[in-house]
Amino acid sequence: MRGEQYTSYISGMSLVNIPVPADIADEVQRFAAFLIADRGQRGTAPTVSVADGIPDYPLWADQDVVALANAGTTTAANYRKIMDAVIAHDAIGTWVSIADLSDWSGEHVNTIKTFRTHLYRWINAHMPAGTAAPFTAKSGTQLRPPRGREVYYRVSAACAAQWERLQPELEDR
Repeated sequence: MRGEQYTSYISGMSLVNIPVPADIADEVQRFAAFLIADRGQRGTAPTVSVADGIPDYPLWADQDVVALANAGTTTAANYRKIMDAVIAHDAIGTWVSIADLSDWSGEHVNTIKTFRTHLYRWINAHMPAGTAAPFTAKSGTQLRPPRGREVYYRVSAACAAQWERLQPELEDR
C-alpha cells in the first residue's frame, strides 16, 4: 500500500484509502462520517431537505449505531423502542413530542423525558467528545411554529433508512 493511492466510489463520492494508525482508525472514520454529514447539512451535498431550517444531527457510523443498539442497557432498549416507534408511526422527518413517544413506545412519559440524559451518559462514555445524539432534539420553543418547552425529537429520513438497513446486525431483543 505504500506509495499507492486506492480510490473507490460510493454514491457519486470519490473515496481514497489513507493509512492511519490502527488505534485511531475508528475515530478517523467517525470524524470523516461527521464531516460528510455536516457538509450535506450546509448544502454542498444535500442528503436531507429540512423545511424548517433546523439541520439534523450528523449520522453516526454504522458500527456506532449497532454498538448502542446492542449495548444491553435500558438506554439501548429505549433507543430501539424510540427508533422503532417513529418508523412504525410514519413520523420520519417530523418533530415528535415526548407524550407521543411515550404512547407509541409503551414507556412511561418520565422514562422518555429522562432518555436524553441517559443517552448522553452513554455517548460520553463510549464516543468521542462532542458527539451528538443519533437523532435530532430541540426544545419546542425553537421550533417553527413554536411549541411548549418540552423536548421534541426528529429522526431524519437518512437516519431511519440507516436504522432499517442495520436491523440484521441487531441482536435479538
